[in-house]
Order: sequence, then C-alpha cells, then structure tokens
Amino acid sequence: MLIVLFGCALVSATFNLPKNWYDAGYLYALLLIIIIFTIGENFSGVFQKSAARKVFLYLGVVALLSQAVFIHRYLPEFMSGFSGPGVSIAKYDSIKTRNDLEAASLSCDIDPMQSKKVVVDDYTYLYFQKSKWPMAITYILLCCDDESSRDTFFRQFVSKVDSDGLVVNCTSMPTPYMPVVKREGNVCCIPKNDLKNLSSLP
Repeated sequence: MLIVLFGCALVSATFNLPKNWYDAGYLYALLLIIIIFTIGENFSGVFQKSAARKVFLYLGVVALLSQAVFIHRYLPEFMSGFSGPGVSIAKYDSIKTRNDLEAASLSCDIDPMQSKKVVVDDYTYLYFQKSKWPMAITYILLCCDDESSRDTFFRQFVSKVDSDGLVVNCTSMPTPYMPVVKREGNVCCIPKNDLKNLSSLP
C-alpha cells in the first residue's frame, strides 16, 4: 500500500507541469504519511538503533524551536486581528468572478494555460493554476518591511523575471501601478510589457 502511495506521489510530481507551492505541499504531506506508517510498522526496531533515536530527537527539538519562533513572531499580529483586504465568502459570486477573470485574461493577453510566471494572488490563482510557474504576489511582497522597499523590490523583480503579466484582485493591486492597470470587475491586470516597465512609473 505504501509503495502504491509513493508511486502515486511520483506520478503526480512528474505529470503536474505547474509544480507550484500547493502541489509541493501535497507531495510533502504524502511523503510524511508514508514515513509515519513506515515507522509505525517498524517502531520497536527503529528505536533500538542509536542513530535513529538521535535523528528523531534532533527533529523533535527543531520542530519545537520552529513553533516557538513562529508563535513569538506572529502571535501579536494574530491577536490584533486581520485588517488586510479580503473577499467575502457569503457574497462570493463564482460566475461573475470567472467572467471577470476571462475578461482580464483577454484584456491583458495572459493565457491561463500557456502563460508563464504570471503574478497572481489567492483570488486569481485557481484560474491561472495550469499556467507555468505562477507566482504569488503575497510572497513576493514579503521581501521587505516597509512599503517603499517593497515597491522598489517588486519593480526590479518583475523587470528581470520575464513574467507574462500580473492579474490579481483589485484590492491586492499596489496603488502606484494603477496608471497601467486594466480593470475587469474586481480583477485588475497588467500586461507583460507594462509590467516590465513599472520602473518608469513615478
């Protein structure tokens, strides 16, 4: 059974062309399940070995330290509540959203299948997930602490990365880029050429 599960994971990794961060998470989760079951079946034998005990002790300490650092870093922000842009689930209209995404795709010439390195957010990711190497604007903007540094970094990044465009929920669109933005409903996009030339904007 474990061999079949491992084989499925390899097949998924081989034929899944986008290979984005979500897919990596699924693969790691499957591998973790395989490891857990393997250890469970050989529990007594594994822990009789000194090296195995040291490895598990090391992993346990690293995991605890990682959680401690994570809690120390993000607990204050978590307790203060989320104040960023969001999309209401109760008022989410899937048909309108898809129509907006299709219109934005045509308006900015960003093909949902053939484009590469499209900058997306959580709102637009599912529509463009089959493109090659989609990139989350959320993670790109984690580079820096202040808004000015993030803006500078983002302009430099997209000028070098050869992205086929940017398409996000309009609430995620940085204000300085609005002069070159094309809007379709709640979806805002920037074509490839304009994205490369963001550095020319004030």
